[in-house]
Amino acid sequence: MSGAQLWAMAEIAGAPGLKVGDLARELGIHLSTASNMLRRMEELALIKRMRIGKDHRVVQLRLTAKGAKILGLAPRPFVGILQQAMADLPQHRLDSLHADLGEVIRLMKFKDVKARTKLLADI
Repeated sequence: MSGAQLWAMAEIAGAPGLKVGDLARELGIHLSTASNMLRRMEELALIKRMRIGKDHRVVQLRLTAKGAKILGLAPRPFVGILQQAMADLPQHRLDSLHADLGEVIRLMKFKDVKARTKLLADI
């Protein structure tokens, strides 16, 4: 069970019927990333996706009994310190941070794909 999955389950437990797009926004991830994670969680019987409306495009999320049990046994907090701090920043500060980090990445000129798993202290 990943931290992201636990965080997603905590969000779903806190707002039964949460929509996939809303979950993605809460987790700060792309909609397709959320959908892939939810697919795996559904395969593990941790969550249930329920389609509502006549055209079935809207999907609501609920924890299963198994998901609720696992969530109840999981350590807290679900939201990391960095995520909370970033969630508390006003949008203009997030935009500035995004631009500045893009510049840092450009200046690093590090093209090794394996580098994404290295700690800065180890480079």
